[in-house]
Amino acid sequence: MAGNGVRAAILEALHRESEDLNERERKLRDAALEKLGAHDVGWLAGFYDTHVVVELEGGGYKKIPYTMEDDGEPVLGEPVDVERTVTFTPKGGMEEGAPMVATFIETGRLVARGVG
Repeated sequence: MAGNGVRAAILEALHRESEDLNERERKLRDAALEKLGAHDVGWLAGFYDTHVVVELEGGGYKKIPYTMEDDGEPVLGEPVDVERTVTFTPKGGMEEGAPMVATFIETGRLVARGVG
């Protein structure tokens, strides 16, 4: 059954990609710890192709651009203070494609508003 061989190859490739992403995340976290100081970094709130977002131990977030060297090691740019926002796009009820932005304010109040 040729289909089983293709399925196995796809599953193996997905597993390798998952391991690669886990390794990239570990390297980015280690680099952020080194750049910002271990006592300041709480955890990686997210990592993307061009930047990471770090949640700070004392509160707040930093966005740090990065590039990956040929040897797989990250090179971090300068951190920038950012605020966390979450964007939701409703399936109906608002103009199609108009996003709804929800912002969690430090007081614990959630503010949501339509944009568009």
